[in-house]
Amino acid sequence: ALGGSKPGAFSVQNGAIVTATHRWPFCIDPQGQARAWILATEGARACVLNAHAPNAPGAALARRRLLRALEACVPSGTPLVLDGAPERLDPLLRSLLAKDVLTRGADGRARAICVGAVELQWSDAFRLYILCPLAAPELSAELHAEVCVVDFSLTAAALVEHFLARIIRAERPELEAERTELLAHQLELRAELREGEARVLELLASNSTSLLADEAVLDALDATQTLTASARGGGPDAAAAAERIEAARQDYVPLAARGAALYQSGVEMASLMPTVYSFDMRSFLALLDRSIVAAERAATPSRRVANLVETLTFAASVSACRAVFGAHRRLWPILLALRVALISNTVSLRAVRALMLGADAAAAAANARAVTDTRRSRAARKSGTAGAALG
Repeated sequence: ALGGSKPGAFSVQNGAIVTATHRWPFCIDPQGQARAWILATEGARACVLNAHAPNAPGAALARRRLLRALEACVPSGTPLVLDGAPERLDPLLRSLLAKDVLTRGADGRARAICVGAVELQWSDAFRLYILCPLAAPELSAELHAEVCVVDFSLTAAALVEHFLARIIRAERPELEAERTELLAHQLELRAELREGEARVLELLASNSTSLLADEAVLDALDATQTLTASARGGGPDAAAAAERIEAARQDYVPLAARGAALYQSGVEMASLMPTVYSFDMRSFLALLDRSIVAAERAATPSRRVANLVETLTFAASVSACRAVFGAHRRLWPILLALRVALISNTVSLRAVRALMLGADAAAAAANARAVTDTRRSRAARKSGTAGAALG
């Protein structure tokens, strides 16, 4: 789980695709979720390098740094994370993206890859992760054919859960600590349950006498049954604690929903002129933290949440209107009102698209998204099959 939130279906699919794909993953990561997950998975051994566009200022120096990183990572099998990748990658990566591995030596065991004018020893343990911070990058058909594009963008529901975890950590740290402890305990019980089930299967496979006369099998079955009951409910105390924590968390859901609406509105404002405007998750989280500190305290949670919503909305609106040209400032209240209505289910997404695009364009966009979702589901199923075969 990222940021204290439970992983959703898309998160699980994305993780399976990144793990099982034969091509290097190109992660669309505007909120930094893929970066956090990859660094947590690879640990301290991963090498992180800031990527640059081939025609950007300082491209020659950036290319030398990239070549030095590849010379260090490829032979040793160190994972390399290209952070902040642009829409066009450096041509130096062309042979690496194609995995054009050459065979060397009389026995054919030694392998190498040419990166530019340098030939590097190839290690099968090497992994390349490409992270793009843009929400909707315009990638060429050639790049689509060379990499596996995975969209880690958070949905509205995932954004609400992400912001809710951060708000609870700031407002009620003891509550979030207790919830984290409960989740960790549940994970430990499930791990023990899997080990117990494997032990039972092993005993059943090696048993040659009557099962009722084998005390080891009976003891293992009893232990597994106890673990199953504990993993499902955790006992009455754990269930009561989970209900109490969830009830307290629900008080801050309106603030998390408003944060999601403000963030998505900011992303849409930045997309008006992506070469001029910039908006990312880190800056919004800093604004959220400042608003939590600045909001007026209150005696009741509902009044406190109302103060937080008002403070955050005002701060985000001021920041957005200061950062854009005057012609675009009028769009902010419209975008924000539509996002708030969408998250609260006051209006449907189809109605908003019909309002913004027209009925015919909205229908065409819906058909295109349906085709994309179908392709994504097929890719996920194939990746899941590949992951099962690898496992």
